[in-house]
Amino acid sequence: EQRYATIPTLRLETGFVLSNITVAYTCYGTLNERRDNAVVICHAMTGNADPKGSWWKSIFDTPDAVLNDPRLCVFCLNVLGSPYGSTCPLSYIDNDPARGTWGRKFPITTIRDDVRLHKLVLDNIGVRSVACVIGGSMGGMQALEWAYLGDEYVKSIIVMACGAQQSAWALGQNHLQRNLIIQSSDAPASLAAARVAAMMTYRSYASINRRFPRKDRLLPDANHDPTCQYAVQSYLNYQGAKFVSRFDANCYLAIMDKLDSHDLIRRPNSATASSPTDTAEAICIRQPALIIGITSDTLYPPIEQRNMAESIPKAELHILDSEEGHDAFLLEPIRINKLMADFMYQHLPVIS
Repeated sequence: EQRYATIPTLRLETGFVLSNITVAYTCYGTLNERRDNAVVICHAMTGNADPKGSWWKSIFDTPDAVLNDPRLCVFCLNVLGSPYGSTCPLSYIDNDPARGTWGRKFPITTIRDDVRLHKLVLDNIGVRSVACVIGGSMGGMQALEWAYLGDEYVKSIIVMACGAQQSAWALGQNHLQRNLIIQSSDAPASLAAARVAAMMTYRSYASINRRFPRKDRLLPDANHDPTCQYAVQSYLNYQGAKFVSRFDANCYLAIMDKLDSHDLIRRPNSATASSPTDTAEAICIRQPALIIGITSDTLYPPIEQRNMAESIPKAELHILDSEEGHDAFLLEPIRINKLMADFMYQHLPVIS
């Protein structure tokens, strides 16, 4: 069951003050007497606060799923800008219906803003420390930012399929998707096109060719729709249409802005982002960290996880050999659960 918390105000990194903020979240389990058995799962770009019943159901359904351990209290909180319950472009400004909805006026929010906001929610619930923060893709970026709250509060992190900074390559992919949306007056069609472009970065050459082999050997039919001549086109068209039915274009733009702000090196009040060569010196994460990369991930390739792991003294690096691309952290539940379980049973006193 999704729950809702209200935070009176939050000063964003930009200096803008957001008021009467709604945060959607779920909680599986019960806090122990020491209130130190919390695990935070951070969702990816278009995810929601319900991993168990939605986007990570396969992990919870895995035999011996570590996240089902009854000694854990698992939280997942929805980020700002998402259409799944937290304050976003679809929300009334400051929760006041008389002022209308935010729409394109929604302020820029960062990964760091979300983490600060979510900590306030956990503080109000009574969480004293977090045993582990887990996330893939944008969720991994959040997990990294959680670590900066200090090792007395966050005891360990599991980071999958992301880097210490949003790379120029990933910035370019988001630029392409952003332009598809803002340069069209047809919001549903442009959002579907952006989703199609994104899907091709979430999969891999091998996985797409395996799933949609070329079986046609004839010239295209002149009377046939060229946008659904081949099986892969039909699949992508379906994914685009399905996405439009569950997401919002302004929310998508807001979350892309959030992703593009990701940079562990950029600390508060810095005027400019540091160069990638500063990464090793600038990442100051002291907690045990499981860093998982994916061999076929072209969006956040393994070199990013290797560089990050080299900069974290207590990091354990594992590069998952998978053809599933960036989304392998969602599509390889048995292998991901095994990696998480081995790490968590070793490093979490509440279950070790």
